[in-house]
Amino acid sequence: MNKEKQKVNGIINEIINFLLEHNATEIRIELSETGNYINIQIDSNLFIKDEKIIKDLKNKLNVDRLQEIEEYYWELIGYKHNPNNLYLVGMMIDKFHIDYKPFIGLKIILYRAKETNKPNEKDKGEMR
Repeated sequence: MNKEKQKVNGIINEIINFLLEHNATEIRIELSETGNYINIQIDSNLFIKDEKIIKDLKNKLNVDRLQEIEEYYWELIGYKHNPNNLYLVGMMIDKFHIDYKPFIGLKIILYRAKETNKPNEKDKGEMR
């Protein structure tokens, strides 16, 4: 598996770790490529009693993509779970969208520019 695929795999594993930690019992993953982006959509039946958990997840993902940091630390994500690894996921993606509906579940969509493309820094953050 090439390095880019390993990075995407680590991102997916880290989000799955988060969902399992919060007792999700159904998780669906869709991976696709659109234009210059790799899109990762993860749907779950996650039920959260404290909306602060969703706010914390958004804060951790909403950090600038730092390819220099990514190059050194990407191997840490997805395998040895640490809640701070979600910050590393944020440094490895360009955009994200989170949709939480109580009693329905959590949808997370992550957008990662392909390695050959330079991300546009002003685009970082949650999409509405």
